[in-house]
Amino acid sequence: MFSALIPVFNHEHYVYEAIHSCIVDPLVTEILIVDDGSRDRSVEIIESFSQHPKVKILDNGGINKGAHNRINQLCRAATNKWLAVLNSDDAFVPHRFQLARQVIRELHPALITGSISIIDEGSRTIGRKRGPADPEYALPEGLKDDGHQSSFLAMLLNQNFIATTSNMIFSRQLFEKLGGFRDYRYIHDWDFALRAYLTDVCHFSPVALTKYRVHSSNTIKENPLFVDGEITRMFADLFREFAPKLQGDELAIAIRGNSHLDRGTREYLARLSDPEEQTTRIDEPGSSSAEHPVAWETCAVHGSYNRRVSLAKHVLRLVERRPDDLLFERTCIPRATIDPNRIYVPNLGVDGAVDYDCTHEFLTSAPRPVVFVLSGFFAVGGVERNTVEIMRQLRAEFEFVVVTFEPHFTEVGSLHHQLDEIGVLCVDLAHLVTVDRYEQVIQELAALFPPDAVWIINGATWIAENAGRLRCIFADSRILDQQVYDTEAGWIQEFRRPGVLAADRFIAVNKKIEATFREKFNIPPQLISQIYPALSFERVAQIDAKKASRQAIEVRFGLQNDKTNIGFIGRLTSQKRPERFLDLAKRFLDRPEIQFVMVGTGPLDDFCQNEIATNNLTNTRTIKFFEDVSDIGAFLDGLVICSDYEGLPIALLESMSMGIPFLSTDVGDIRAVNDVYGGGIILPNWDADRAESETANWLDRTPELRALLEEQREDIKANFSASTLSRRYSELFTS
Repeated sequence: MFSALIPVFNHEHYVYEAIHSCIVDPLVTEILIVDDGSRDRSVEIIESFSQHPKVKILDNGGINKGAHNRINQLCRAATNKWLAVLNSDDAFVPHRFQLARQVIRELHPALITGSISIIDEGSRTIGRKRGPADPEYALPEGLKDDGHQSSFLAMLLNQNFIATTSNMIFSRQLFEKLGGFRDYRYIHDWDFALRAYLTDVCHFSPVALTKYRVHSSNTIKENPLFVDGEITRMFADLFREFAPKLQGDELAIAIRGNSHLDRGTREYLARLSDPEEQTTRIDEPGSSSAEHPVAWETCAVHGSYNRRVSLAKHVLRLVERRPDDLLFERTCIPRATIDPNRIYVPNLGVDGAVDYDCTHEFLTSAPRPVVFVLSGFFAVGGVERNTVEIMRQLRAEFEFVVVTFEPHFTEVGSLHHQLDEIGVLCVDLAHLVTVDRYEQVIQELAALFPPDAVWIINGATWIAENAGRLRCIFADSRILDQQVYDTEAGWIQEFRRPGVLAADRFIAVNKKIEATFREKFNIPPQLISQIYPALSFERVAQIDAKKASRQAIEVRFGLQNDKTNIGFIGRLTSQKRPERFLDLAKRFLDRPEIQFVMVGTGPLDDFCQNEIATNNLTNTRTIKFFEDVSDIGAFLDGLVICSDYEGLPIALLESMSMGIPFLSTDVGDIRAVNDVYGGGIILPNWDADRAESETANWLDRTPELRALLEEQREDIKANFSASTLSRRYSELFTS
């Protein structure tokens, strides 16, 4: 006898037909139903069947838990040996269970699936899906249905012929063996079927067993991009668990032809499926870290910077035939004078000669969970400063390994000295190996320091193009994506890639980004965490004392005393629009009491210096680098943000915490924060003439705005402190 299991969600027009198709079948002796928080009349219709002897309605706890959770709940509550899921917008065909009983007696499968009749909103038959005979797209040459389970497995790796959980009849024993349905919103059926084919006897019947309804609100239509992201994640999980069973020429052909995976992911997985590829490593000059896991640990030396050099040498021995007499230079790469015989180890700070003592040794006798931090580079910027503060708070709980992908030129600087200060290792791939070696180095690092989590903080071209490969390499790790800093520009454009959407968690740095994740990409809310940037209030705690030494600090930075100092703080990039700040300085040349201070460096450094010289901006000073933000806050009277887009700038939060008013474009969550704490004026858009008049008005109001911020300083500290926000990250790294 069979148990029919019906998870229900917002299908008031179809759920009656679904339940009735189960009731009329004499072999269905149990019908279990659970509603998943429907907002239409579905619950009312379900309750109308509550007195039927076959029907049992399960408690839903009053919340929406998602399809896979509800199916698992129903399966665990069922009492029969054979289970059949029916989505509440589908229906069973007559005699399906009579056929299933015959197949079970003759072939003893654990899973039965079949062809599908496709019906429309009015229950009219409009088509048929006959498994491999009606593919979603053409099967690759070399794949064919010869009736063997291995052939069907290959075709199922290529595309989902099962199509829906409504097309499954499976044993309770199989459900328990597989651990139920996994946490996929769109493809839990495909994943369950693939794992079934990899572990037990399965059967596909050419006879139609299910009526699959096509309508305007089918879940699978919500977001094809995120569906492909889930598929990438599914394949990474499958190869983690079943790699030996996924080898074979036919399986490699199937994966190479899977249109839901990007090309890089297909090729990577196909290599894993190709037995010949597994017998040799690609151009391997040295021995693997996996074979010698203590190779680096035993040769490591004391001192944070020296350990970075030691690890760099280890990487070069593993993947490159490089001479032993290479010179390691403690600096970013000078773009004009790159020496091929030198290895540039980024370390650009106040004192480039410091080699900090390690506060704790890596891989101690009581090892901590390992977190890989991936970033385009670790330059001087807000993203990097936020990351340092989180790692500073959590370094006693986690071992962090930073991996960068792009060169650190002197124009962008680096915060590696801060990594050294807190004892965090860093491997800068672009300084060590060519791009074609990145994948191999990452695999070696993952073997040397197996990560529990991978935290991607800032985008890079290689990360975007190989996100699917990274998902597969780090199949045992939780991937946390925190690369989006605007809803239109930057990394959000990479969300077309399945590999990017294959992350386990998406960290939104402001509420606008969180809404975009949900509304534009249909990322389930439970996969999104909204976390604002974090501040280290230890770094601004001395602000009051330093304000008393304002004049001395101004002299140290080359500023004139007794001026109203208006600051721009940030990496000099096109996003930040520093030319707007310089135009503002030009417009205020007739106000000798005002001094404009540009703090930062970056690709537009030469452009800014030329603008200052060309326009004779005698009221403008520049500061390339600062270590202690309270030194800057001691003399700033106001902060100007003129960016095209932002998440929520740390420079803004630091300024607010020091009682410094701001004028800003309406970007990121700056308006939302200002609505809560005050202290600023928001420009809807940057029109040069309006910016000039608003700046004049803002300067008049700075005493009032400063007073507002002074009242809010303790609340700002409570809500944005690194010690508070780091707990959110700790939960994500370990959950």
